Amino acid sequence: MTHRTTGAALALESITKRYGSVTAAGDITIDVEPGEFVSLLGPSGSGKTTTLNMIAGFDEPTSGRIRINGSDITDIPIHKRNIGMVFQGYALFPHMTVEKNVEYPLKQHGFDKQAREAAVARALETVDLTQYRTRTPAQLSGGQRQRVALARAIAYDPPLLLMDEPLSALDKALREGLQSEIRRIHRELGTTVIYVTHDQDEALALSDRIVVFNHGRIQQIGSPAELYSDPANDFVSRFLGESIHIAGQVERTDSGSVFTSGQTAFPVEADYTGSAELMIRPESVTIVPDAAAVGPGQPLVPARVTDTVFVGHSVKHSVEAEHGGGVVRTSSHKAPTIDIGDEVFLTWDPEDVRVLETTAATVTTEGEQ
Repeated sequence: MTHRTTGAALALESITKRYGSVTAAGDITIDVEPGEFVSLLGPSGSGKTTTLNMIAGFDEPTSGRIRINGSDITDIPIHKRNIGMVFQGYALFPHMTVEKNVEYPLKQHGFDKQAREAAVARALETVDLTQYRTRTPAQLSGGQRQRVALARAIAYDPPLLLMDEPLSALDKALREGLQSEIRRIHRELGTTVIYVTHDQDEALALSDRIVVFNHGRIQQIGSPAELYSDPANDFVSRFLGESIHIAGQVERTDSGSVFTSGQTAFPVEADYTGSAELMIRPESVTIVPDAAAVGPGQPLVPARVTDTVFVGHSVKHSVEAEHGGGVVRTSSHKAPTIDIGDEVFLTWDPEDVRVLETTAATVTTEGEQ
């Protein structure tokens, strides 16, 4: 059954949270479209949960404003913000049945008995828990308890749903199953979702857009594909997926920009000169045992294999080069025989490279050398 609500537009306008001299989240500006699924992604202490808590009303911003559908809610109490919340620890009442847990916020919002019964039935059907309505949380699995928490959050049709690491306590199989359920429920309800996670794969799988945090600041905002293929800086490239990184210098020549690393040099697209780093995703790198196998003009970097791990559909090789290294993946069915300690060469299509500035560099304009 599809029961679609209208998601809220959310605007964070330079919100900042300071604790004394420590800035937990600084100058956070995000515009979220109605019905959009946006993940806040970053390591522990990066500012993502602080940002979520300011949206929810648990923390008051030191500065900045928060608006939902154009209305300023910065100073509005938590219980008047009409926001659904799903927590990592479920936060269910252990003495209540499933249906009573889901009914509780409906009572708080003033729904009459008939409306509460209809909303509970609808929410439990949405998360496929109708048959468990009379059980208590202790009689459910971890995945089922998280479904109850989700049903409780969506029961009163909030236009904005906040989810704080909701799947982190579950094992891999359960996490992946609930990710599919969360995607389905989001499509059905059309609720705007703000989802906090430190799991890169989870953010990539669920999100319309991802906001990457580090040290209390936003590093980049974009779609999963944009962040993966075109990271804004070294942190984003390393945090969001595996990659090969090679340090060197960008220089200008008569024919364009050239990246030089050790004894190797090849053309790149860059609008600056100076210290830089090449980033290539694992699936874009080819391992060859002999330099003669690579055509003239193709990038070619000597490397040594330091580890090889079979991971089912692919084989993951850790490699070290003179000025970098990282991970290369090859097909487990068509992979060449590569052993730990092998001396090999890395090559790739120049179009698959991202050049990342690593220090202050000289910006160049078209035609400069």
